[in-house]
Amino acid sequence: MKYLITGATGSIGRQIVKQLVEQKAEVIAMCRVPEKSNLPKEVRVVKGDLTEGNIDKRIFEGVETLFLFPADGDIRPFLRTAKEAGVQHVVALSSLAVSAHFQRDLDSYSNKYHLAVENAVREVGLKLTALRSGTFGNNLLAWSPTIKMTKSVFLPFPDSAQALIHEADIAECVVALFAQPAKWGKEYELSGPKALTQREQVEKLGKALGVSLNCHRVTPEQFTSSVSQFMSDDIIKMILTYWEETTLQPDTIRTGYTELTGKTGRSFEQWVEDHVGQFR
Repeated sequence: MKYLITGATGSIGRQIVKQLVEQKAEVIAMCRVPEKSNLPKEVRVVKGDLTEGNIDKRIFEGVETLFLFPADGDIRPFLRTAKEAGVQHVVALSSLAVSAHFQRDLDSYSNKYHLAVENAVREVGLKLTALRSGTFGNNLLAWSPTIKMTKSVFLPFPDSAQALIHEADIAECVVALFAQPAKWGKEYELSGPKALTQREQVEKLGKALGVSLNCHRVTPEQFTSSVSQFMSDDIIKMILTYWEETTLQPDTIRTGYTELTGKTGRSFEQWVEDHVGQFR
């Protein structure tokens, strides 16, 4: 089988490509700057932007199903071109916020953003399988600068407990779906296998680094001030609300990964082992 992977140079896209190559699948990887992709030589790398609307139809030749990274912008022209070229099925990375298990999800940035992506696939008439993921382990890479400079992490809700998911687990779900057409057309909810407080995450990361890391509590206002140049107000509000509420009610463990792969997801300790070098 031949598969098209969008967002192929991101952390999840690279994992999908790697796992497919290991299975000897034929992979087409789409990215904005192919010459800088640094992907395996077995992969056909093509230039493309999901939101520009000028995708060459030839890149879809022989592709029945593709992985859709949730790009910011109008992706419907891309999806229409894919359908016209014979693509039938899309595995889309989405968010647990779309499932709206909590009141906080209904008006959140993630709900609106990812629901729009899911609806775009449906509107075009392609079969959609949505992987609605919880919080990524990779979000913790934002701690790297202050850990490197001060051996500290600054958190407004350090007792917030999240079931962080390893990017390799998300990729493994995509690859598993490609091989199981009977499971297409559904929504799968993903999380890591265990909820840990941010204090516990900091402690485990420090242990892996061989240093004692400090976990400092800051006010929500101080946090907002420190990140406002990088994040919009609605994203900051969503994050703070999520952290505050998961202080009282930890993340619920979601079972989509096990349903698709038959295995238990990678632990937080495994994520730390795989990424500890990025905090040194």
